[in-house]
Amino acid sequence: MCTAAVCSLLINLSQPDTVDERAINRGAKLSIYQMHENLTLALNSAQAIGCNIVNIGPEDLHAGKEHLVLGLMWQIIRVRIRSFCFIAKVIKRVCYNSPVHWTLLAHNVPAVLNTGHPFSPICPL
Repeated sequence: MCTAAVCSLLINLSQPDTVDERAINRGAKLSIYQMHENLTLALNSAQAIGCNIVNIGPEDLHAGKEHLVLGLMWQIIRVRIRSFCFIAKVIKRVCYNSPVHWTLLAHNVPAVLNTGHPFSPICPL
């Protein structure tokens, strides 16, 4: 069983402030309608950050269909990894286009430029 709290937490870790936590129904005893409403909120948020949720409904997550739950979780994690890759590419472009880069190149200091980036194994730049 995939709870909406776990899905919402993972989505917010992937893309901050995606799920408004005030909209989540809380309580010790939630009705099936409130649970489905929470799961629908989590699915809509996952779709908003770029996950493909075709043929995945709140009843599938509530039933705990492993292949659908794991597929959704992997897509949310993939969104986070891709955001790291994007940040690494932007950093490399900014560093490459900076005057310091060309000054070092003019002074024949290529060793400083080939230090690598911590995300380079994940996404070769």
